[in-house]
Amino acid sequence: MIALCDITGFIDTQQTTSDLLKIYDKKRPGIIDEVNSLINRQTTRFLEYEYPKRFLENIANSIIEFVEKKTVNTRSLGYILFWANKLGVSISISSEIDVKEPKDYMGLLGLVKGLISQGLYSKADEIKNKYEKTLLSDANIVSLYIKDNEIFAEVVPNYYPESKANRAIKDFGYNEKCMYAINMLSCLYPQLERYNVTLLGTKILDINIPDTEKHIPKENLPDKWITELNGICHRMLEYENSLDDWKDVFDNINFYRNKIIDLFEELLRQLGKFYRKGTFDPKQINQIQVELNKGRDFSIPKCARDKFGISNDADNLKVSNLKESAVENEQHETLGKADRLWIGDACNKFFSGVNNYINGLYSMMEGLANNKDPKEYCRLQFFNIVSSYELYYQFLEANKSFFAAYDCAVNEEKELILLEKIVALTKWIYLNGYRHENNIVYDAYESFKKNKRSIDDYLKKEIGDYTEVQEIEFIEETIVLHVNMSESDTLIEKIYYEVQKLVGNCGTISAERGYLFNRIRKICFAISDDKYKDFLFINIPINSFTLAKDVEQLHKYVIGADRQNTIVPPAYMGNGAIASVIYIASQLVQINEALFVTSKYSIPETIDSINKMLKLELEEIGKTIKEFPDYAELYQDIMMIRSLNLITIDNNEYKSNIDLLEKFISKYGANSASSDHRFR
Repeated sequence: MIALCDITGFIDTQQTTSDLLKIYDKKRPGIIDEVNSLINRQTTRFLEYEYPKRFLENIANSIIEFVEKKTVNTRSLGYILFWANKLGVSISISSEIDVKEPKDYMGLLGLVKGLISQGLYSKADEIKNKYEKTLLSDANIVSLYIKDNEIFAEVVPNYYPESKANRAIKDFGYNEKCMYAINMLSCLYPQLERYNVTLLGTKILDINIPDTEKHIPKENLPDKWITELNGICHRMLEYENSLDDWKDVFDNINFYRNKIIDLFEELLRQLGKFYRKGTFDPKQINQIQVELNKGRDFSIPKCARDKFGISNDADNLKVSNLKESAVENEQHETLGKADRLWIGDACNKFFSGVNNYINGLYSMMEGLANNKDPKEYCRLQFFNIVSSYELYYQFLEANKSFFAAYDCAVNEEKELILLEKIVALTKWIYLNGYRHENNIVYDAYESFKKNKRSIDDYLKKEIGDYTEVQEIEFIEETIVLHVNMSESDTLIEKIYYEVQKLVGNCGTISAERGYLFNRIRKICFAISDDKYKDFLFINIPINSFTLAKDVEQLHKYVIGADRQNTIVPPAYMGNGAIASVIYIASQLVQINEALFVTSKYSIPETIDSINKMLKLELEEIGKTIKEFPDYAELYQDIMMIRSLNLITIDNNEYKSNIDLLEKFISKYGANSASSDHRFR
């Protein structure tokens, strides 16, 4: 499939195929000639369309009559028209098209695409004229213009109308929101050469968010209705090559893990001998490497796949719906949690580092033998093995949860010790290179265990000795620290500096960081004040303390951390409402400033729709404080802001809005002075 790339015959993949093969050829010289020979031997290079073409020819008149008399499913009609054109079948529709579900926006887009593909431009224009503003509004496209055969659109990603069809858009990431708009525009304006989309109001706390702009040429947007045929073929091939059931997958994972144990044992023996005697025998290691290559299939088995390739197995796989699952129903919820890995992902993530490490053994031994600088030959090795070590307990947990019905055939205690010894020894090599050592494995591992004990001492005792900690609890892989609100920032900073000292900063490869990740997953701060105990829980992933370059960046991570409130004390509700209004104001400034530049291309319907959503948002903020007399004035001020057209292309109205927002900040934001510049 990689070689053939496209089996539909409708996509030019020659360049893509060539580029892919060049990459593979670097690792395996001669593969280009092999693949070309294989392609030339294919009796059929593309799909045959004789029968679907006959079918469409036979029903063409029936389709025309159906459209004349009945309401139509837009998706189905668009799909038929599209493929009829691809297969050279003309379906000429002259009657008015009565749409069955006008809020099926993707269906409307499909219909427009189908009509245009048939050359029925007047019919396509009828649909576009009737629904285009609604479609653009649903995607929150606030401005749109065409220049030099390119289309440019600006999108507000945060407030989406609650349409029946597209409610899920609110939960999309920025990349998906960009692509949603681009795919819509490519259906409405298929003749253009490039599609450009910019998301507005996304810069928060001076952090540049990725995937907020897309500039995609037409040739890089192959039609989904065509590419899905390639997907079907690929999934059918995967079905044929996959294992039969989940027990086979489980046995395959166990086989692979046990072979890695064998390889690590032998590697430690050989490295120990090399440091004692200067000799290294790779024979058995090479043999195990060959055996490892036989057992790398951790994919979905036949029992959980669609034999005909219609459904996307990876996307549709839900543990609760498996035809044959290795877990009991009560375990499904556990696997559904966001911080859990599906078994296929868990295996691929864990084994990728191990595999890369194994594949780099020759280069590492060559560097050792020639007494080269270890930073040259061992840095990547150290990184690869540490990256797997960091994921070990997640990998273990996924296996135990998913395959709870089966008995594990791996000595996991031995597996962990050997992995840690490999990590420790690789660290020693990375730092020291080669010099004669009688007990290199023992010494390297003892040094690592000493650092592990330091981490354990800190997590078990020292972290609880901070004066800010009122109480400490250990719940599985979470440390719960009870702390007063006024001291929480100080405590977070103390932990940050100590963690950095124990495991190194984000710019270093750290075996100790791997151990830390295996010990705990997050630190939960249970926040109290003088009146309310544990009213707020802030869950900070442990990697936030290791990834942050400085305290300022750490606090940005903390702002975005998961939070749960048991209650919200009245004293804090006002602060929350103020912060929410300021957050909205920051976005509004960015949106309005961008719209002033493109004001003549703005779309009033979308702006009105977003303003309505903003009003609802501010109304919800107001509800949190409405019943408290102390916040009566604050509530009135928020309602005053709610009454405005907050997104506007009228300069005077905008200036008036900003003046009101600045007065609000000046009045309530004692700690918001540093943010004033965002509103000018």
